[in-house]
Amino acid sequence: MAVKVKISGQSNSDCEASKQKKVSSALTRKDEILFIFVLFYGSLAEAACYSLQAPFFPRIAEEKGASPAVYGFIFGILETTILFTSPIFGKLVAYKSCNILMQFGLACAGLSVVAFGLTIYVPSGFLFIVICFIVRIVNGIGVSANLTACYSAMAEQFPTKTAMVFGILEVAFALGSTLGPTFGGFLYELGGYSFPFMVLGLILFSAAIVNLMFAPKIGTPEVRQPVSLTEFLTDFETLVDLFGICVAFMDVGLLNVLLEPHLRAFDLAPTVLGLFFVCLGISYAMSSPIIGWFVDHGIPPKVMNLICCPVILTGALFIGPIPKINIEPQICIIIPCLVCIGFGEAGRVLCGFISVKKDAINRRGYLESMETYGMITSAYLSCTSIGLAIGPSIGGLILSVVGPRGTTSFIVGLNVFMSVLLTMSLIRHFRQKSAKKLSKITRSLY
Repeated sequence: MAVKVKISGQSNSDCEASKQKKVSSALTRKDEILFIFVLFYGSLAEAACYSLQAPFFPRIAEEKGASPAVYGFIFGILETTILFTSPIFGKLVAYKSCNILMQFGLACAGLSVVAFGLTIYVPSGFLFIVICFIVRIVNGIGVSANLTACYSAMAEQFPTKTAMVFGILEVAFALGSTLGPTFGGFLYELGGYSFPFMVLGLILFSAAIVNLMFAPKIGTPEVRQPVSLTEFLTDFETLVDLFGICVAFMDVGLLNVLLEPHLRAFDLAPTVLGLFFVCLGISYAMSSPIIGWFVDHGIPPKVMNLICCPVILTGALFIGPIPKINIEPQICIIIPCLVCIGFGEAGRVLCGFISVKKDAINRRGYLESMETYGMITSAYLSCTSIGLAIGPSIGGLILSVVGPRGTTSFIVGLNVFMSVLLTMSLIRHFRQKSAKKLSKITRSLY
């Protein structure tokens, strides 16, 4: 039977046993590389499946009787499912092995992608729409289970390399999201509607088998600390970091809506236009592990997060550029701006996650346990889902009212507000650290 322990009541013997358990369960170098490969493969396949239908599903959905608003909700229901189920799986990681949850999630997501390819045979109209919603909800449950277990296992198994491994997983997601539509469109032309879902769905299902065969076994914790998500979210610095993650994904969603209308004036070929989206994804992917390395080697995540703000603002100011800058849009300016935004958003997401983790354990007194990691991961996934859902919705509305250049002003304003919050959080953080040091010195004198 599991023992529930509060950190304030943890005895020295409990601490010593916990330390010995950590040392004995540490991964070898070979196991670390193998585990990173397993996580990378699953994340890459999942991201590719997430985005593969973008080039062709809207047209098929309209032929089947779904309006743009309806198939927009079919796309968005996956993020909504992750938002509501990730806290549940965040609790489960303390009671079920992360291996089981990852394998369940990958298998469930893979089979649901295959099933989505069979919706072409469902009669048009209401039944087609309902089946699509059901399949996407099941897909969302699988994605949520895998991601929650994946990030929780990463935080536990790589305590001193969390930022770097997080960056590597972000590479997988960025590459998968970028290559998914391209590969999906190619397979659609090759074999029709069902073919891309069959191929990529089975690749994703194979990730569950790879995980089963090669991932190091992760047990359930023997020592538990009950945690409350609502209590966890009452801390100002934690809320700022999580809001930063939400804003980062809102920015990505806004750019996805903004970029094509903004570039329409240049009359670019579809292939060339697609390269602009790839530019943002590649910049994000390449930056994540580099920033992660610096954070793991001494730069505080809150400081790095703040450093990324002017980089994002520079890109956001000139990608339009905003109406007050009297420069006409130019491709030679837009490309470097996308690189800046990709770099900055990668840093904001990575540093936000690492900062929340470090604050929870070092400042707020949470145990380094699966409960804590599951709670942090579920909060992170909820913020990504909210950002990805709100960004395109707000972006489409603003774009229709003020146009592309006006929309960039909103992105700038949002990131100025984020910069102010991060500055306040950093000042508060250093004041608290100074107060603690002063208190220790005072106690030592008396």
